[in-house]
Amino acid sequence: MHPRHHQLKFAARRALTAQARLQRGIWQIAESARIEIINTDGSRAPVELPHFWGKLYTPQNFAIAPPASAESGPLWLRWRDQAEGTLYVDGRPFFGFDPAHRECRLPEEFSQLEMRSHCVQSAIWHPDATGLDPQGSRLDGAEFLRRSDLHWKLYHDLAVLNELLKTAALRDNPENHLWFQEKGVMPDTHHTSPLVRRLLRDVDDACDLLDRGDLAALSAHLDQVLTALTSEPWNLDATVTGHSHIDLVWMWPESIGETKAVHTFSNVDYLMERYPEFRFGYSQPASYEAVQRRDLGLFNRVNDRIKEGRWEALGALYVESDTLTPCGEALARSFELGQAGFRKLNGEPSDILWLPDVFGYCGSLPQLMAHYGVKYFFTNKLTWNDTATFPHTSFRWIGNDGSEIVTHIHPETVQFYNGCATVGEIDRAHHKHLEADTHREMLIPTGFGDGGGGPTEEMCERIRRFRSFANLPRCEWSTIQGFYERLGAIRDQLPEQFGEMLIQFHRGTFSSQSSFKSRYRNLELALQRAEFSAVATGKGPVDAQWWKRLVFSQFHDILPGSSVHPAYVELNREFSEIIAAVEATTAENLAGDVPVHLLNPTPFEQSVWQGEHVLTLPAFGSQPVSEAAPAASPAVEVDPTRLTTRNYEATFNQQGEITSLRFGDQDVAIDGPLNQIVLHPNIPHSFNAWETDRQAMSLGIRQEQPAKVDITRHHNGLAKINFSRAIGENSRLTVTYQADALSSYLKIKYDFDWHETTTMAKAVMPTAYHGESTRFGSPLGSALRRQNPRFSVDEAFWEMPASRWALVSDDGETEGLTVVTENKYAFSNRHGALGVTLLTSPIVTGEGPGYAKAFPHSLREDIPDSDFADQGKHTFSLILAPWRAGQTAPDLHPAALADYAFLPPLTASRDDVSLPVHGLTGCTSAHIFWVQPVEDETFIVKTIESMGHRGEATLLLDDGWSATPVNGLQQVVGDPLEAGRITISPYRLQCFLIARKS
Repeated sequence: MHPRHHQLKFAARRALTAQARLQRGIWQIAESARIEIINTDGSRAPVELPHFWGKLYTPQNFAIAPPASAESGPLWLRWRDQAEGTLYVDGRPFFGFDPAHRECRLPEEFSQLEMRSHCVQSAIWHPDATGLDPQGSRLDGAEFLRRSDLHWKLYHDLAVLNELLKTAALRDNPENHLWFQEKGVMPDTHHTSPLVRRLLRDVDDACDLLDRGDLAALSAHLDQVLTALTSEPWNLDATVTGHSHIDLVWMWPESIGETKAVHTFSNVDYLMERYPEFRFGYSQPASYEAVQRRDLGLFNRVNDRIKEGRWEALGALYVESDTLTPCGEALARSFELGQAGFRKLNGEPSDILWLPDVFGYCGSLPQLMAHYGVKYFFTNKLTWNDTATFPHTSFRWIGNDGSEIVTHIHPETVQFYNGCATVGEIDRAHHKHLEADTHREMLIPTGFGDGGGGPTEEMCERIRRFRSFANLPRCEWSTIQGFYERLGAIRDQLPEQFGEMLIQFHRGTFSSQSSFKSRYRNLELALQRAEFSAVATGKGPVDAQWWKRLVFSQFHDILPGSSVHPAYVELNREFSEIIAAVEATTAENLAGDVPVHLLNPTPFEQSVWQGEHVLTLPAFGSQPVSEAAPAASPAVEVDPTRLTTRNYEATFNQQGEITSLRFGDQDVAIDGPLNQIVLHPNIPHSFNAWETDRQAMSLGIRQEQPAKVDITRHHNGLAKINFSRAIGENSRLTVTYQADALSSYLKIKYDFDWHETTTMAKAVMPTAYHGESTRFGSPLGSALRRQNPRFSVDEAFWEMPASRWALVSDDGETEGLTVVTENKYAFSNRHGALGVTLLTSPIVTGEGPGYAKAFPHSLREDIPDSDFADQGKHTFSLILAPWRAGQTAPDLHPAALADYAFLPPLTASRDDVSLPVHGLTGCTSAHIFWVQPVEDETFIVKTIESMGHRGEATLLLDDGWSATPVNGLQQVVGDPLEAGRITISPYRLQCFLIARKS
């Protein structure tokens, strides 16, 4: 016999083979399961395997006959299908089957097994996710199993040692990856750490015991090795929480997102039965409501888990909302609905905002969090940056108004929508915790997401072994709440991060699916009108379901434009119905039997045309149409190259571009014609519907085709110039400039017949305002961003979000040009040239060859005419307005224009329609942006300062009414205003409950 060998480099290959042998010994088939299809009429038919079933998203139920064998002992079920199925045991949802969840232990007693499946790709990132067969989901059968608990235990013991060995060996020498391949010359162990040498010997000894067939000795040996491999004192602590990031809509429509919630919640409840230490957290009240509708019994079990303290319902928002595209009030309503949902689940609102997968975080978000009782914030997405690494993992996030939120970012990337609790994964996170010197704890979310069904038993087994494991943080299942409370206790020691946190990735989400963004904005405006009409007539809140549906569509794969075509078909149809219902309610509120009045829904005095006459409307007030009077000197002059009004003058070239622009006595400083239409090839390297790559910005082609010009004269004070021309290869555009004697700004309307593909259309304004920074609108307030790059991080924002407006100016914002859009959210900016992205046409998610497995055409019933987004006709507008520091009227401030310029007066046939509030005076950069009905004759007025200024203001309030400061939870936070006086500070949101004095 040979002596004991010392060629340790062979041990790694040998240990992987041993691990596979142990894995094969875990399961023994007791018998094959007999499966029947349950037809929609309740009849049944035997299944012949393999069985292909379903069109995309369709349901199919299967009956599984109980086993024939009467042998006692634990029995397991394995289900082998490409699609996602939830096992119902005696009518109760019990376990979710998908590529990450293949076996479950059945109850000791049961009489009926039913699998409720949906034909959809599941566990989207799992290595075993095969997609769907072109014939339908392939069902290969099911088996009843027995499990060898000894093999199960030995497999996981050896697996974590092998993972630790590989992680440590690759850190010693990247060439050591050859140790873990089936063949090839391996490097020697000459430059190997003592830990790796010890692990090589330990696993080699384990293989000896396995080869001898002595499993009891192998178990004792592995116990001894794992006990000795304890975590070092300098290693961190890790709070592990179960997690499943469920995309409510993405590669599937909403109905499938709801079944995924049932599927995942069933899995979590199952694991809690088997692993007492297991903890889980989930956000999104929309999912809890879906489970309550679909299976009340499961919902009640979840409620029991919440009461046990093992399941955390947290997150603050109703859905994991996009935070950059919604207007400020719409984003606030996600908090309002979300906190109401968590109050129902927990008895109190959530003080943690959970947003792992959102494409950027506006600077007003900390203020909104504080406004709604949130103290802590979690995300992961900032680790996706492609240009500069985000500088912190635990920090204090300070918003644009000074609100401060304790924040922790998980330092891994996509894995933590799909945390598998592997050694390598946790080791990488351990080394990337940037505040480890100060904050010696990290949060490890664990479980498959994006529809994957959550944590698995394998993950639970690993975490048991990681409670104290060499080189890793000490892992313990625990609560997210406890983690953040400990982090909050050292908040003063944490670094600070100021302002908005934009992600250097997924820049195309601000322009993808322009049609849906427009429809979404139309619903925001409809609800703004409806709530105003309710307040003006003394009524209470509008239908809460309308707000729920608007907020639902803020989910970060819907509004950003990254969902599949069927999802948009459904939501566009629903939004049309809701808008009609909202508008009908507005009309009903304002209906009466007096002569027609016009009601001004803005907090600014407004003059409007009535034929050739002018009617002046007080702020938040009304006037009878009969009081319209002839306009004083309203004449406008228009010819094919010029328009002139008393407030502005513009000249045009033959393309319809603006060659000069003057507001009053202020010439807009330009470096070239304004409103150039530039087409950019938009072919990103990946994530087509999400992305706009840097090279696209350098490849734009200015459209210089001459335009056909015609003039429309409505009357002496209102006319329009239309420039129509072909653009691109297959599209046409009409640009209309409005000459309006009553207006102080220039309105531009775009009518596209758009048929370009993988192309982006921009309206470019090459001004000579070369100030250091440009100001961009956010959902509340604004943000300054450098337009003249100095460092690589400045270059990262070649395409960036804004909430409908931007102001490009000289330093100090002394003079500039405001661009306000009706429903556009993507901008570019370089050295005075401001670009507004009007349309893009990426490949829609789910279309094209990249989705053939997950989204096969052969299984679809609604294939669109084109793979590309937004083909067809579009109409929208933008505004060019003057800016002069200290001289710009309140109603011409950019945020005020964005909130009200596209909100025309309402028609009323009653004369008692007005508000007891008549605007805000004193500080021109602050304005009332919304009025929200609370109950009859009680409402909330919401104000925002949008330009970073300080001052004093007065809320103009009728006698007999009081204004009391409240927060987002409608809790009183101060004394009633005296004479309406308000102190204004930069970017501060202030809300006041308006009620009659008692």
